[in-house]
Amino acid sequence: MQISNAEWQVMRIIWSQEQTTSKEITQLLQEKFHWTASTVKTLLTRLVAKNIVTTKKTGNRYLYSPLITEEASVLAISQDVSNKVCTKKIPLVIMDLIQQNELTAEDVADLMTALQAKEVVGEITCDCLPENHQC
Repeated sequence: MQISNAEWQVMRIIWSQEQTTSKEITQLLQEKFHWTASTVKTLLTRLVAKNIVTTKKTGNRYLYSPLITEEASVLAISQDVSNKVCTKKIPLVIMDLIQQNELTAEDVADLMTALQAKEVVGEITCDCLPENHQC
C-alpha cells in the first residue's frame, strides 16, 4: 500500500469522518496546508484508483469512504519500516518513536507488558545487502 504524505492527510480526515465530501476535506485542510479544491480532488482520485477509498454519488456530490481501516494502514506502515530498516536498527526506531511521541500512563504500561512478553533472542542477524553493510 503506497500512500503519499499528502494522501495520508486526506485519509486521516476520511477515517475520522467515516464518510465525507471533497468540500469538507478541503475546508479542513485549507488552513493547515493551503490546498485548493482541485488538489484535494486529485488526491481523492489517486486514493480511489489505489482502492483505498470508495466513492458514491449522492445528488450532485460525491461521498468518500475508506476501504481500508486506519489500524490496517498503521500495521502496513510498521511492516514497511521493518522491511526498509536493517533488523539491527529496529530497536533504535522503536526507541525513537517512544521518545518523540506523547504517551499516556496506559500506553507505557501496555508497552512494558509487550516488552516483558517479547521472546528475546541471543543475537540479531543483520539483513543489509553485503555492499551496503554498515552494521
